[in-house]
Amino acid sequence: MRLGRVQTKILNTLNAYAKKISSGTILALLAISGLLFLVPVTTPAIAANANNPVLTVTGGNPVFGGVGTWITISIANPSANSYAITGFDVLAPTGWSVSDCDYGSYLYLCNYSATGASFFTTNQVTGQGIPPGDSDVVYVYVTPATGTYPSNGVFTTKVQDQSSPGYSTGPNFTIQVIDPATVVSISVTAGGSNTATSYTAGSAVYTVMATVTATNAESGLTINFVDTGTGASSVNYPSSFGSASVTTAGATSTTATASTTF
Repeated sequence: MRLGRVQTKILNTLNAYAKKISSGTILALLAISGLLFLVPVTTPAIAANANNPVLTVTGGNPVFGGVGTWITISIANPSANSYAITGFDVLAPTGWSVSDCDYGSYLYLCNYSATGASFFTTNQVTGQGIPPGDSDVVYVYVTPATGTYPSNGVFTTKVQDQSSPGYSTGPNFTIQVIDPATVVSISVTAGGSNTATSYTAGSAVYTVMATVTATNAESGLTINFVDTGTGASSVNYPSSFGSASVTTAGATSTTATASTTF
């Protein structure tokens, strides 16, 4: 009988202690024993479109170092996506500053800070935004960093779509920065019997050279050549010779050149 009373007393004492042990104490005990169970935290939802938007800088590239300018960004929502794009954030590179923004047609609101700009709609749930298969154009006023030229500023972005209030990582885009003292001159050398304003189809090519002059030679600068045939007197002159992208190479201490043929 005495043994039974002792057992009953021990059990009652343990039950009393169990009621007093806090949840924090239980977690501590479990941690000490190596058996710690944690309640999972809900992960924030992110944008659910399968494809990132396609970004194209259609204005303001390249830019002069230290000189404020507008950059124009085209945002295309691929047709294969399921949801409208309802928010778009742009974060400027280190050393750059943002001092204004201008909105588009679908993303018709914007705000900005010194480090970036946000474009959005008033109602994300109702599907306002850039529909799949369509695009919008937004604008950011930036002052690029100064330093050695040419240099590249890499902008990062975040994207929101109709499926969720969360944002996901969007594509980056790059803007080239050149010396504010840069001057570009173009020379055209006609091949054969052609002239600068008259071309015979199938004859010798034209050589076009860009000479870039700056405080120091700007090697590595991207030159985009485009010829539309404007001003040609010959009816055989093609409507367009096409385009070419060439990188400059140093010629002297202050000049760099790039050339192509059409």
